[in-house]
Amino acid sequence: MMKQIIEKGQVINKLEIEKEKTKKSFLEIMSNRKMIKIPYDEIIYIESLSDYIKVTTINNEIKSKEKISKLSEKLPDIFLRIHRSFIINTDRIKERSLEQVLVDGYQLNIGRSYRKDVKEVLNSRDTTTTANK
Repeated sequence: MMKQIIEKGQVINKLEIEKEKTKKSFLEIMSNRKMIKIPYDEIIYIESLSDYIKVTTINNEIKSKEKISKLSEKLPDIFLRIHRSFIINTDRIKERSLEQVLVDGYQLNIGRSYRKDVKEVLNSRDTTTTANK
């Protein structure tokens, strides 16, 4: 019984953290020595390019010296890591296969080690979206 209480506490804690992430409807990153706020719904994908990241939005591209792993911790659930170099906005997926996704006209590869998780997350989202309609 104690184990169940601890597990439920962990679930509640995780949900509270996720709620905090979604309270802010934008991503804050440092670019060209300025703090920039990018609305989550405008982000198409985030790409890691060696020592910096590139955030591709519907309007432009923003570069920052941030690490993609640190950034993925700040993002809400609508964002999904599909490759060691890519995080995508799942709300913008147009098509998907086992190896690639089409996100607003950008064809991105799904990394081999990410395929199982990506498939599970996207399938569960499809089920949830269908159930809510």
